[in-house]
Formats: sequence, structure tokens, C-alpha cells
Amino acid sequence: MRLDKIKRELNIRYDWNARAAFETIDSLRDYTLNQRNIQTFLRLNGFIATDSEVIAIIRRLDSDGDNKVTLDEFAEAIRPAVVISSPAPVSSSTVYLEESKRLSSPLRRTATSPLRATDSGAAAQLAHSASLSGSLAATQSPSRTLGASAYVPLASSLSPSRRFSPMRLDDESDLVRGFKEQITLENELEDAKNRLALQPDFNLPDAFDLLDRHLLGSLTATELGDSLASNGVYTNSEDVFLFVKRYDRNGDSRVNYQEFSDAFMPKSASHSTSLQLRRAHYSILRVPRSEYFSSYTRELFFKTVRVHLSVEASAENIRRRLLRRPGFSASDAFAAVDYDRNGFITRDEFKGILRQHGFFPTETELLWLVDRYDRNHDGRVSYSEFAEEILPKSPGRR
Repeated sequence: MRLDKIKRELNIRYDWNARAAFETIDSLRDYTLNQRNIQTFLRLNGFIATDSEVIAIIRRLDSDGDNKVTLDEFAEAIRPAVVISSPAPVSSSTVYLEESKRLSSPLRRTATSPLRATDSGAAAQLAHSASLSGSLAATQSPSRTLGASAYVPLASSLSPSRRFSPMRLDDESDLVRGFKEQITLENELEDAKNRLALQPDFNLPDAFDLLDRHLLGSLTATELGDSLASNGVYTNSEDVFLFVKRYDRNGDSRVNYQEFSDAFMPKSASHSTSLQLRRAHYSILRVPRSEYFSSYTRELFFKTVRVHLSVEASAENIRRRLLRRPGFSASDAFAAVDYDRNGFITRDEFKGILRQHGFFPTETELLWLVDRYDRNHDGRVSYSEFAEEILPKSPGRR
């Protein structure tokens, strides 16, 4: 098998170590592999996996069915096996299934369309075909029960309004895929902010002062990048630009304290309430900036900054992918989501198009998605807000 060949090649490498590989994926030190750290690892290596793909990976590695992968399970799954090839027996049920598929093939139907059948013979033939399809559905996985029409997306069968969408079906599917990936990114970011907020010595005024070395009260992308570098965090200038672009609410190409606080404040009330109450401590005592926070909290703060930059870089890649589609336009994408055609997209309309394509988001996930687009926080997304977020932001990419 190709998979086992890859395992063997990996295990004979002089620099291969299962524990080191496990710890590389477990970057947040959860001591197990789960959906969050596997998605983070894949995204940092250039692959944005869907939730179902990550769940499939976990199920492949998880031997005890607890939805997480321990070091022992990981090492066992990555260890090559000795494969003894033998011809697989063909069961009678397999023969029946293949014969049924052959008989139900559209290529073997008569020239008379079932939709035009008016006599009893044609009606009987149609009934037999429906019965056979039902029998096959019982023996196949849920994803294959549509038979010959399996390529038709869920949206076309559930939503009678789908025919009014100005987008081609594959373009709309990729748009929805982008929404789902944005939700995944926001989930990762929110988790990092929650972890940071739980540190009792962390507060936002000192965190901003740590970066605002020249006490200007705001930071450009260049100043922020230089400040991070002085603290040992080396970044891509485009990623820093994207971070400033997202959180700059007043359009001055700078991030002030309030905008910085918005970036690092968790959306969860249980985490944000205590953080809002914390006042400056280290800057009031005139402690050197190198001594702000405990070493663990300081490391966690800069790790959260890296998550911010990584999330914005991934979001930009989603925008570029959409724009590369020949038939994609921001106006058509907006119209596809704006169900009632009133010029604004609401949370329910985001929910509607996601559900039409088989994704059922929670209210929290919808809140994250709307917040990314809703720049003025009025609870709805205008076309200008939508276009600003759905089109590439980097200079030279628009």
C-alpha cells in the first residue's frame, strides 16, 4: 500500500522521531492531538482542512474512540505494518450491489423518459427503478444515496430560491467553503485569546505599552513589526499589514489602544469581563518593558500575536482563491447571500446559505463570521463592508 510505503520511508529517516513529530503538532501543549491543534498544524503548513477532513484524520488515528489521539496512538498509527497481500473474497452482496448498479445505470434505460410516461408499463418501470434505488440506498453510505444525481449540491434540492442566485453553483459552493474556513480561523483565534485572558497578570494597557515603544498612542504596520522584532518575534510585513487593516476602524492605517483592545478582547463574556476590569500595573510602576508579565504570560501573549498574524494570512489566501475563480465577483457573491435583496446581509442570511450547503453553524460561530464583515458593528453587513472583506487586501492584490 502507498500509505505503508510512506510510513516505512518516514521511519528509516535518521532525523525521524515519533515523539518530536507529536509535539510539533501539539503546539499548544494539550498533550493530545485534537481537532484544534491538527487544523492549526495543517494550516501553518499550507493546507486548510475542513472539519470533516480533520475528524476523519482523528478517527483514523484514535484507537479507543475518545475523539483525541494520545502519543501511543499516534506512534502506533504511524508505525509501518507488514502487509501480506491476498486476493479479497467477493461476497454475494457485493455481486448483487454491482449488478444493481449496472441495471440502474442511466445508460441502460429505455429511450422513453419516465417524465413522459403515460401508460401503465412506463409507470411500472419507473416504480421499479425507484424501488431499486431505495434498495441501493440502504446498502450505501449516506453520502452516496443520491445515486446518479449525486453531483447535485444540497442547496439546489432544499432551497427553491437557489435558482435566483446570480452565482454559478460551483462558485457559490466555494464561497460557502470560504465562510466555513473563516469560522474555523475565528475559532482558533478566539481560543488563543481566551487562554491569554485567563492569565491573572495579563492586562491590555500594559500589553499595548509593551509594543508602543515610542509612546505615540498608536502603531503603523511598520512600527508594530519593528516592535515585535525587538521582542524576538519576527514577522512577515504583509501579515502585519493585514492585521492593522482588519482592526483599524477609523481608516488612519494605525492601530490605537481601543482598536488593539478590540483585537485581543475575547468575545466570550466569561473571559472578557475580568480582562476589562484589569488596569495597568507594570507601566505604572515604571518596570522595564523586558519585565512586563511573567515569562509564561509573555510567551503566551506573543504566541497570540502570531495566531493573529497567521489567521489574517490564511484569510487573505481564501480571498485570493475566490478571486482566481473566472466567474467570481463580489457583487454576485453579496447578492447570493442577501436573500431578501434589501442591500444588507444579516446573521440569518449567513445561516441560510450555510445550511443550504449542508453546514449548520452554531450561534457563536455565526457571531464570529458576522463580526469579521461588520466593520461598524451595527449587526448587519453592507455591500461595501462585504466587498472589503471578501476581496484581497494586500497592496497590488486588489
